[in-house]
Amino acid sequence: MIQSKKIIEKIKNKYILLTKQPSLWLNNNLLYYSSHLFLIPLFVYIILIKKTRFQTILFSALYSNFIFSIAFWYNPIKHSMVHKIDAIAARTSIILMLIYTLSLRNLSFYMLFWYFLNIITMLFFFYMSNVFSSNKWCCVPHIICHFMSHIFASIGVFFIII
Repeated sequence: MIQSKKIIEKIKNKYILLTKQPSLWLNNNLLYYSSHLFLIPLFVYIILIKKTRFQTILFSALYSNFIFSIAFWYNPIKHSMVHKIDAIAARTSIILMLIYTLSLRNLSFYMLFWYFLNIITMLFFFYMSNVFSSNKWCCVPHIICHFMSHIFASIGVFFIII
């Protein structure tokens, strides 16, 4: 009985430690490397034969978003100039993506459904990332939610090129 209490206490302490202070790898590297996911749709765009002017503008914005994202997550200092530029670049890319997909793309109802589901999920994770980072900067829930938003944002870009 005493042994099981010690084990439970160890697990609780490790969980508390994880939620209070992420490991150095999780803090500095997860979002830095997940920012590289934006390169996948960029490479697909590069090999496409047909490109529209708006797609070129959009992918230029996405590339700048990638650059600012890795610059910020390499050394994530809250409210730094790089943080502010990264936030502006991300919001600009999302707005351009929505404008292009909703006004210039002719997606089927089925594809539009999956696109909106992806966008809503991405925005949910961005919102939760903001909530968690407001409570404690770079805590584990903040990092994980922001990581998930990077994944869904990268998936959302594919709706532009399919």
